[in-house]
Amino acid sequence: MEDPVTKTRTSERLFFLPGKAGKEIATQTVSDERGISNEDRSAVTLHERARSARSQVRATLLAVPTAFSDEISRGTLFMLLPVFAGTGAIFYFSLPAEPELSAILSGLTVIIGCRAWAAARPMIRLVLLLAIAVVAGMLFAKLETVRVNTRMLGSEVTTRIVGRVTALTKDATGGWRLTMDVMSTTRPELHYGPDRIVISARALPRALKIGDGLAGLVRLRPQSGPMRPGNYDFAFYNFYRGIGANGFLLGKAEMVSVSADSGPTAALLMTIANIRHQLTQRILRNIKGEPGDIAASLITGQRDGISDDTNNAMRLSGLSHILSISGFHMALVAATIIGSLRAVLALFPGFSARYPVKKFAAVIALIGSAFYLLLSGSDIAANAALSCWVSCFWP
Repeated sequence: MEDPVTKTRTSERLFFLPGKAGKEIATQTVSDERGISNEDRSAVTLHERARSARSQVRATLLAVPTAFSDEISRGTLFMLLPVFAGTGAIFYFSLPAEPELSAILSGLTVIIGCRAWAAARPMIRLVLLLAIAVVAGMLFAKLETVRVNTRMLGSEVTTRIVGRVTALTKDATGGWRLTMDVMSTTRPELHYGPDRIVISARALPRALKIGDGLAGLVRLRPQSGPMRPGNYDFAFYNFYRGIGANGFLLGKAEMVSVSADSGPTAALLMTIANIRHQLTQRILRNIKGEPGDIAASLITGQRDGISDDTNNAMRLSGLSHILSISGFHMALVAATIIGSLRAVLALFPGFSARYPVKKFAAVIALIGSAFYLLLSGSDIAANAALSCWVSCFWP
């Protein structure tokens, strides 16, 4: 009689350990081996991936304190302080109402006290330090607002003014654009008028220069705000420049005698402004047309003579930043001064061998860059570039 046929299949699998190839160590008999479905295999794979992801997230969270501590030991925290201070300034300017100075000072005092109280908790002290930077940014913004305190014109008015010219540029249409410190107003007299205005004029006295007095009838208008929410705010920008109104000259202006500005640096700034204006006019006399205006914008930062079509073309091509004095221009000036001085000093090997000529050239380049900053109008981007340049000398 034959044995019954079974449905059991057997298979033998040999396993070998690494380094012991050829040596049989075990024999496994598998009974009822069934195939694993694709759904079960996918479920196992997803489970393994989820477990791996959880492990990676856990390892990352555990590594964050160590990495953060390493960055602090390298001095990275100092670089974060201006970022948080800037965040505080942005928060200050985003508030719907003007905060009181006492409230900001009180908040800063409370945070400083809490940081001193949490001496045994380093993480809490770190968070409070960043909070101090944020509130300090708000405080600096508030102090700048109090310092400027620009008087803004409330409504349109036509009045006769006497003022001192502090800036003078020629626009693309051939007219003039003046920035003036208002000395007096008559017919009518403005009891709360702006201290500084910007006006346009078709013609000016030929001998007029920066620092001279000018009298004439002008139509003044309040500073315009943004056209739409979130757009550029001209009133905000001009408030911190000290400009309280703009307008245009009616009729013919005449030169008058006015007292000189008695500020501690007024004479120096007035001299630099005259040098800037004269240099611009010399460039325009030697380079005719709009190329001269572009050359003047690259050297003195005066861009009023560039037409709207050229500005739009530069903007669409992504090259408008070249016309604005920034880090690129400051770097060119500094590199030119350093290279020239080192080339000249290399002609005197005895002196170059005894003294650190590289440091001498760098210091003189720093002074030259500061002068170029004043000559170009002290734009924000140029100020930031000079600050980075000065930080290179930080011990």
